[in-house]
Amino acid sequence: LCAMLVCEGRVVKVPVRPLVRVEGQAVSIRCDVSDYEGPRDQEFEWSLILADDKLLSLVSTFDSNFVDPSVRDRVNSGDISYNKLGDAAVELKFKKVRATDSGLYRCSTPSTDTLISGNYYADVELKVIGDSLKVAPAIPKSAVSEGESVELQCNTTRSFAEHTFLSVIWSIRKESSPLQEILTFGPDNKIKVGGNYTQRYTDGGLQLDLRGGGFYGLVLKRAKPSDQGEYVCMAQEWVRQGEEGRNWRKILEKSEEMGKVVVTPTELQFKVNLTASLNPQSTSEPTELRCEVVDLLHLQDGRLGVTWSYSANTPGEVSQKKITIASVNEQGALIASSEYQQRLDSGDIAVTRRESNIFVLRMLQTRDADMGSYSCGVTAWKPTQKSGWEKAKEVQSAPVTVQWTPKIPVLQVLAHRVREASTGGSTFEMSCQVTGQNLKNPGYSVLIRFEETLGGKSRKVLSLSQDSVLQLEEWSEPSRIDSVVLEKTGQLEYRFRLYGAQVTDRGFYYCDVTAWTRDQTQDWIKAISAESSKIEIAFVHTGPVFNISIHSEANNVLIGDTVQMKCVISILEASPNTGKYCLCNVYTVCLSALNSTHLSLLVSFFLRSHAVLHPVGNYHLMWESLKMPVGYGLTAAVIASLLSVLLGLAVAHCCFSRNPMHTPRPRNKLMELEMD
Repeated sequence: LCAMLVCEGRVVKVPVRPLVRVEGQAVSIRCDVSDYEGPRDQEFEWSLILADDKLLSLVSTFDSNFVDPSVRDRVNSGDISYNKLGDAAVELKFKKVRATDSGLYRCSTPSTDTLISGNYYADVELKVIGDSLKVAPAIPKSAVSEGESVELQCNTTRSFAEHTFLSVIWSIRKESSPLQEILTFGPDNKIKVGGNYTQRYTDGGLQLDLRGGGFYGLVLKRAKPSDQGEYVCMAQEWVRQGEEGRNWRKILEKSEEMGKVVVTPTELQFKVNLTASLNPQSTSEPTELRCEVVDLLHLQDGRLGVTWSYSANTPGEVSQKKITIASVNEQGALIASSEYQQRLDSGDIAVTRRESNIFVLRMLQTRDADMGSYSCGVTAWKPTQKSGWEKAKEVQSAPVTVQWTPKIPVLQVLAHRVREASTGGSTFEMSCQVTGQNLKNPGYSVLIRFEETLGGKSRKVLSLSQDSVLQLEEWSEPSRIDSVVLEKTGQLEYRFRLYGAQVTDRGFYYCDVTAWTRDQTQDWIKAISAESSKIEIAFVHTGPVFNISIHSEANNVLIGDTVQMKCVISILEASPNTGKYCLCNVYTVCLSALNSTHLSLLVSFFLRSHAVLHPVGNYHLMWESLKMPVGYGLTAAVIASLLSVLLGLAVAHCCFSRNPMHTPRPRNKLMELEMD
């Protein structure tokens, strides 16, 4: 440990860097000692090193006779003195340092150590400069109008610049208020902005002009009335201190009044013109209103906003109530009213800004309810000191009327008979010609309606939508689904056909047509409907009428296969005495009202009777092949005699005879039934 202490030894420290001070100011030079032995309270001596390395004694903490006679008067007067800062620290003090005091100063400590080690003195340089800093302020144009620029110039000069640095501060005094700092530049080339001017500096409203040669300029752009006041320019001279020079010490400061700046307020001026660049002449046409700000003066860094309003042109009302459509605020944000929120969201109404001074209101499809007066109000906003916005001026435009004579949609449907159903089972055909007026790009839907009696309850048959989708409505007979047809045969022509007209089909048929137009979302909107004249099916009924349909599981079979066919017969208007119906062809079939309508003869038949008034009597189903008459005849000849054979042949020939022109078909397959 002793060896280590001997190695370290005593340490005497003074400031490392040269001390630059201004003549006439008080100066203090500190000296510290550490790592010493002996008494805790250490003694110090200060001397000035002369040119020939001789020492000029100044002050001593323990020897009053240490002072050199040449400086005794200054020591006795207190101009040069020392101040003990502690047991191991002292400072040399000059009450008013002189230029001749510049030089190299030594701080010494007498040894109290067992062994002489370390350093027992340290030297520091003192440079005393004259008070040469001068500030010459100038304001080239002290009276400006609002919106113009103000330049604040500070010219600085000094005779000594080594080891010193300058800073410049611009301040303003408004009336009796204290000085308010605007901006500080230096001493390390950094910029410090006053609290009330931060946003303005960020927005580019404060600009430095550093031309060099001691010239410092600050430009206030877009002057405001609040910039009016007395301006002050202050220059400060600084030196670095500390071992690493991180700290600054101000050694000199000069402040000069720059003069008063007068800012003449200028009134914000502008006009608003509203015109209709697109004026609709009918419903669904677009509307475009253009709101333009003209003759704009003294807006400077202000902003413009707009509010669109509407009022209905109600006859007899002197004052019209205005309804706000939407507005654009100073931030450019769109604010929609509740009445128009949905149309603005869907894009039917658009509020935009074409240029900084032009606002546009556009309605893509103008409605009848949109007719009325429109106006725009333009608001000018100016920034406040607290980074906000305040309304400076508002100008309302003259109203513009959006008006047209509404064209009422007209729809006519003309129906005429193309083919008449003169008898049961024939085809009925009618055509409907559509004529529309005052309809924009319409689509038509057609519904065929049926009335049993004129003016009675109608029944929907089938329809064709505006998108050409065919829909069977209340026509629900399974066996007659394909009996009705509706098709578009021309651009505005539709045809309806009814195949196999029946007694129940008699009545009145007509077209129910609806015109559709599209909205801004391309959805269909119903415009108008119209009905055609009524076309009657009125053929005279002459007796029972029935319809026959046959269905087979398979058309081609081999010998020995089983096949099943279903024959559906619909009978209408049958009299009470009607009792027998026959199907005649290669196979002759008669049906009668037995307890069962099912015959297990390889072929199954089903009888369905509809609307029979008195279903009393016998219905017979008879089936003969080419071999059956011969078989019956031979059996009758053996059993009953020749008369029975003749009677059987006569009956077979009378009721179920073959067609003499018919060519026998091959019998290796079952034949399809043919019906008249």
